Amino acid sequence: MRTIKFRACIESEEIMIQHREVMERAHLKFDDSLNSSDKVMQFTGLTDKNGKEIYEGDIITGALPTKKSIIGWSKKFASFCIRTDGWMFEHWFGATCDPENCEVIGNIHENPELLKEQL
Repeated sequence: MRTIKFRACIESEEIMIQHREVMERAHLKFDDSLNSSDKVMQFTGLTDKNGKEIYEGDIITGALPTKKSIIGWSKKFASFCIRTDGWMFEHWFGATCDPENCEVIGNIHENPELLKEQL
């Protein structure tokens, strides 16, 4: 059984909120608590080699040799996937590589500078 959790990048406040606050905002102010500019990211159900939870939008190392990768969602396959060098590996993330060999080094919203380096 996989844990379903979310986090969100609230651009207007320049903060990242975790699951509990995402749910509280969605419950208390259903229509206007999360704006269309806010980015909601789902937990993959997996952790990296340091035990850190892996979410959509996370930038990881170790999935592919000498490459950084971004965790994304594939609508086509309804699964998490790995994106690097403009290519989308539309495979379930946990099946394509061992997440225990990966490390979350940031995410696309809080650490965009990581994307300027080799990806």
